[in-house]
Amino acid sequence: MRSNCIFTLLLLLIACCIALPCGANATSRMTTQDSISIRDTARHSWFSFDGVRGTKLERVAWVTGASLAFSLFDYVGYNIVRENNRAPDWYRILQVSIQCGLSYFLLRECGLPSAISFNLIWWTWGDDIGYNGWANLINPRAHDGHWENREHNGLRDNEITWAYWTPIGMLRPYKSRIPRDVLIPQAIIGFSVAVAIL
Repeated sequence: MRSNCIFTLLLLLIACCIALPCGANATSRMTTQDSISIRDTARHSWFSFDGVRGTKLERVAWVTGASLAFSLFDYVGYNIVRENNRAPDWYRILQVSIQCGLSYFLLRECGLPSAISFNLIWWTWGDDIGYNGWANLINPRAHDGHWENREHNGLRDNEITWAYWTPIGMLRPYKSRIPRDVLIPQAIIGFSVAVAIL
């Protein structure tokens, strides 16, 4: 019940972030120039974009870099704030805000397909594989088992329960165990489709 309330608040926050700037921009422009069209108003709003920009290789680099940055943020942030293998609610809100910010940046810099690709990689568990990649690369000493590393991470066991928000997780009962051998191919397919979208 508590997580549903937090999820609803996040959706309301995102909706306000989208509606207020666009609405305020449209209202101020419409009162000063009655002859301006809605299309012209949308062109000057925060959420307008001019289509796909850059080469495919540049867009792949931006999306991959955003995914690596997001997974690094998640690795460092989660390991700093977690208690009993659980992050506080404020951290999850911050995490969603960072993801929205990166999506918006990709939308403005590279176009809508890049923002969709970034979120597709996240949704198909690619950023969680990146998280574990950072654990293997950085490999900090186990500070009383607090930081995940090569010896202690979520991919070591084959019973992952926190991937309930992925496509495969949505087809299973809530918080059921999902084998690693199912999630890794899902992430590979997700990354492949994300690159194809670009």
